[in-house]
Amino acid sequence: MRAPAAATAQGPRVSVQQDSSNSPEHNGDAGTAQASLINKIKVHIAKGDKAAEKAEQHYVAAGQYLKQLKANHTGTWEEWEALLKSKVGIG
Repeated sequence: MRAPAAATAQGPRVSVQQDSSNSPEHNGDAGTAQASLINKIKVHIAKGDKAAEKAEQHYVAAGQYLKQLKANHTGTWEEWEALLKSKVGIG
């Protein structure tokens, strides 16, 4: 943390900010923590990608069933729209 600069009798006092993460006693812990966080990030990105792929598969399957439902529907367009809204929940 940087200490505020203060004026002295010899002139302005300038403080130097030290980054303790570069000191040898902190490099191991910081490196381990960083590696752990990076691993967690990668795992969650991979899981998100997998979930997105799975979601896409579900939407494709739903579309295929919707196509079959439409092919078997013998009513009017208004009845089709009503069916989608009331039974399927889309419209």
